[in-house]
Amino acid sequence: MSWTTALAFFQIKSDIGSDHPCLEKVQTLIDIFTELEVKKRKNKDKNPDSTGETVIIHRKILQDIKEVSGVPVCQSYKYLGTWMDSKLSCNSQVNYIKKKAAHLYSKLYPYLSSASVEGRRDMFMTLVMPLFNSALILLNAEPSKTQQINVRRVCRGIFKQFLLISKRTNSILVEDMMRKDLDLMAKEEAIINEQKWQCRKDRIEYRGNIKKRPLNSLRGVPANWSELINSVTKQCPKCKHLKKVTNRWHLKYYHGIELPHINGIWRRNICPVTVGTNEEDDLRCSTKPSRKKIRAELEPVIKKHLDDYLSAIIKLNDTGRTIQ
Repeated sequence: MSWTTALAFFQIKSDIGSDHPCLEKVQTLIDIFTELEVKKRKNKDKNPDSTGETVIIHRKILQDIKEVSGVPVCQSYKYLGTWMDSKLSCNSQVNYIKKKAAHLYSKLYPYLSSASVEGRRDMFMTLVMPLFNSALILLNAEPSKTQQINVRRVCRGIFKQFLLISKRTNSILVEDMMRKDLDLMAKEEAIINEQKWQCRKDRIEYRGNIKKRPLNSLRGVPANWSELINSVTKQCPKCKHLKKVTNRWHLKYYHGIELPHINGIWRRNICPVTVGTNEEDDLRCSTKPSRKKIRAELEPVIKKHLDDYLSAIIKLNDTGRTIQ
C-alpha cells in the first residue's frame, strides 16, 4: 500500500477511535488495498522494464481479480436503472440502451411499419428516451469528449431506426425532429439535483420551476414523410459504379435536375404547420389545429414532392444524361 493511502487510513482510524463500529470495515479496506499493492509489486518484479506502466498493470490486475478478502469485485453494476462502472463512464449504460432498444424495435416493428411519423416518435420518446434520462448524470460527469459524442450518436441512430429512415439522414434534420438536447438536459438535471440536495440539507421544501416541454414538431405528420426523407439516400440508378445517392446536390450538379432540399422542405412546409411560423407562440392552447387537419394539409404537399422525385428518376432513366 502506498504511503498516501496508508496515511489516509491511519487518519481515519485515529478520527473514529478504537471502539467505533465502522473500524472493522476500515480494516477490511486496508487489507484489500494491501493485497492489491502486493500483487502489483509481484507483477512489477516479473516485468522490471515496465516502470512507467504501473497504472496500466494495476488496471490489468483489477480486471483479473474476482474477489478480495471475500469482497466481490465487479467491473459494472446496475443501480436504480443506471449501469455504472469503476470510471463512471457512459459505456455500460450505452451498451445496455442499444441492447434494450434493439429488443423494443423488433417487438414494435409491426406497429411502426404502419404508424404515422408522430406515432413512431411517441414510441421512441415513451420507451427509449427514459433510458437516456438515466445516463444524464453520467453524461454530465463524463470527461471524455469521445464518449459524449458517442451518446449523442447512439441517440440519433435509435431515433432514425424507430422513424424507419436511413442511417445516412443528416443530423441537423434528425435533431430538429427529435428536439432533445442531451447536453442541455444533463446540465439542467445536475443543477436541479444540486438545488434539491441543498433544500434537503436546509430542511425546506423544494419549489423549483416545472420544466417546459419542447414542441412536438412531428405532430400529425403522415408516414410518407419518412419515405420522402429516404429518397435522399437512395442509390442513383445511373451512377451505381460511383456509389452515388440521389441527394439534391448530386441530382443538380451531375444530372441537371433541381429539386428542393429536404431540410428546406422541413423548414418551409412542415414546421409552419406543426409548430407555427413563430415557435415562441404558445401552441398548447385549445385553438391549435387537430392532428387530422394537419395530416390532411401535409399529405398532398409531401405527395407532390415525392411525385416530383419519382418523375425526376424516370426522366433520368429515360435520358441517361450524366455530366462527367
